[in-house]
Amino acid sequence: MSVVFTYEDVSSVPGIVTRTISVATNPSTLPNYFTAFQLNLNFDPSVVDVVDWTIAESDTQSIQATNPETPQEVSDSGSFRMSGVSLTGIEPGSNFLTMTYTQPAGANPGFQFSNVIIDETIALPSPIVTTYTNPNQTVADTGVPTDTLTVVSVIDSDDGLNLFALADGTAAFSSVLAAAGDEVDASNLIVLKLSTNNPVDVNAIFASGLVDIQMEQLGTNGVVALEFSDGTRSSLSFNTASGLLTDSTTSDDAESTNNEVPTSDVVSNIPVEDGVNLGSGTTDVAGIEVTAAEVSNYFEPSVDSVVIYRQRLNDAVAYESMNVDGSLTGQFVGDSDSGTVATIKTGSLNFLVDTPSGVDLQFWGLAGNASTSRASSYLNELVDSAYGSSSELAAAANSVKGAIAKMTQAHTGENVDVKVIMPTRQINGTDEIVISALGTGNNVAAIALSGVEDLITMSGFDSLTAVGPGRINISGASPANIFGDLLDQEIVGGAGNDLISGGGGSDSLTGGMGQDIFELGFEGTTIIGDLAAEDTLKFSLFGVSSVEQLASRILSISPGQQGLAVQFDSFAIELVGYNDLSQLGSAITFG
Repeated sequence: MSVVFTYEDVSSVPGIVTRTISVATNPSTLPNYFTAFQLNLNFDPSVVDVVDWTIAESDTQSIQATNPETPQEVSDSGSFRMSGVSLTGIEPGSNFLTMTYTQPAGANPGFQFSNVIIDETIALPSPIVTTYTNPNQTVADTGVPTDTLTVVSVIDSDDGLNLFALADGTAAFSSVLAAAGDEVDASNLIVLKLSTNNPVDVNAIFASGLVDIQMEQLGTNGVVALEFSDGTRSSLSFNTASGLLTDSTTSDDAESTNNEVPTSDVVSNIPVEDGVNLGSGTTDVAGIEVTAAEVSNYFEPSVDSVVIYRQRLNDAVAYESMNVDGSLTGQFVGDSDSGTVATIKTGSLNFLVDTPSGVDLQFWGLAGNASTSRASSYLNELVDSAYGSSSELAAAANSVKGAIAKMTQAHTGENVDVKVIMPTRQINGTDEIVISALGTGNNVAAIALSGVEDLITMSGFDSLTAVGPGRINISGASPANIFGDLLDQEIVGGAGNDLISGGGGSDSLTGGMGQDIFELGFEGTTIIGDLAAEDTLKFSLFGVSSVEQLASRILSISPGQQGLAVQFDSFAIELVGYNDLSQLGSAITFG
């Protein structure tokens, strides 16, 4: 067996015992460090109450997702699904899950584990039940993983190829004839997988309104046709040698007679009749996992995804793919007919959004807290990928990297939750898009303003990098750091003590309430709309560390369009409402 279970008594009071159950890899069968892991756990909720759990206790930077999310929800349902990614690797033999629970004294509840995957290894080919009195399997452990799987049902057969549903919740191709209840040698089974480490969940498919399923062998693929109660039909092609998904299509019977609607046409062809976006006819629990094939028409998950989440938001929907390398990709698909106010809470995305009709949001990021050095490296890699090696774009790329450096330096020695957010429009319009970070800790983000005419209002973020031309407004009383790039931007601070850095171009900066710091010295003209005595002007200029040195670089002082214009040798500022420098009472610093 490739995983082992251990129990430990924590405490007891009359009638109640508190224990822990821990899951670790078996070093004799899985001797290497591992990074990705997942499992399913079921138990009798009338006997077991879950108190808490710890995932990857040896790696405090690990990225984790559970469904349900709280001990109370797990206790009520008797079901627990967990996936995680370690950024440093977990030593073989170390616990990757420890769960604390209570039970009646004298009871010996069973915990059924299934779908246990370590990196790309299926650690438990079939479910296993462990108990306090018999923690591991009763037969002698030979060091070789269990080599047979139980067939639950024969789904279909074609030309010598059989499709089986297995007891561990997976499905598999086989050339071996078998009936329900038969044990089949694992070497004769090709498990169907959505990606290299994400097998098909047969139970989820059967629970989603499935009314018919058929399989046909076409060349090197086994094509599985699914029909659901709402009329939706899906066709999934799996390679018969590897079991990997190679293609998928989805159609709606009311709109198609040949059931072969191209993926690119699906969105426009599926009617929304029941108030649930995309016409699925089902309302899902927030954070529920679904198959990659189901979401592929609207969201393209990474081939290295550990788990995929979908969350219905009335007539909008949110997706998230958590990937093996600890990164994530996500998408919020808004309602094209009306605005949406909803909380996105999937695997690690945690935002309140208020969007006009026709607005989508794309997300990238790290699926959990990370050091500022890792966050900086991740963001810089995205910049390199977006701007490429073009010399014409080098200045823009460097200005974004400079803003990222300032943003991460503001959190040196801390861990941050870093995200990249890009709003896009399905239809034309100019309105306000509100995005609020709900997670605790240091929330930092890069927000793309380019191509969006809307005002972007952000709250709950400790630091932001604004990329591209546009308008951004900070809401709330907490201090925030906002760093722009060399393009023209309008930045408005909130009620807290904000640091605002335009980064260059023709910028308009407004501090709002609080004691704000305006960073200056970048090429272009910066207009400051509300400079007050309690605010600070911070000049970041090489070789300038005193007011006298700064004054020597002034070329002219004259009336501007809105106030006093001060032209320096390489940049200019305009102070709205000022007529003379003698009115200036704000502090001046350098750095």
